[in-house]
Amino acid sequence: MSPPANFTYESVEKDEVSKLLGLEGLDNAIISNINHPYQTVLFVLAKQNGKIVSMAGACNVSAKMWQIGIEVLPEYRHLGLATYLVNSLTFEVLNRGCVPTYDVISSNIASQRVAYRVGYYPAFVTDWRCNFKDFETSSNN
Repeated sequence: MSPPANFTYESVEKDEVSKLLGLEGLDNAIISNINHPYQTVLFVLAKQNGKIVSMAGACNVSAKMWQIGIEVLPEYRHLGLATYLVNSLTFEVLNRGCVPTYDVISSNIASQRVAYRVGYYPAFVTDWRCNFKDFETSSNN
């Protein structure tokens, strides 16, 4: 894929990931809790005039499976950055001998479109974020 024009791009390895913590508006692409069982270990960034405007991060959910997340600041969306960064990071993960995955909530149509453009396809669906508490029936009925 060709990179969108007027941006610069760079990769950030595990040792430098801590420098990216706390970037406002880009928190979906990074795991910021250092006590989490897995961590973000690789990023691909897009910058404009030195400002990070988008980043895709890969976290090591297992030894050989890395999950990709993407975030683009609102004013830079619809320019192809998400697709380009996810595609670039997918190949970076593959080059490290790991399997990239791309998880997306079923209601996030924009993120699903990014996944399809890059070549990802649905492998499974889960409802782990749903709360069915109010729909439970009482044992008195």
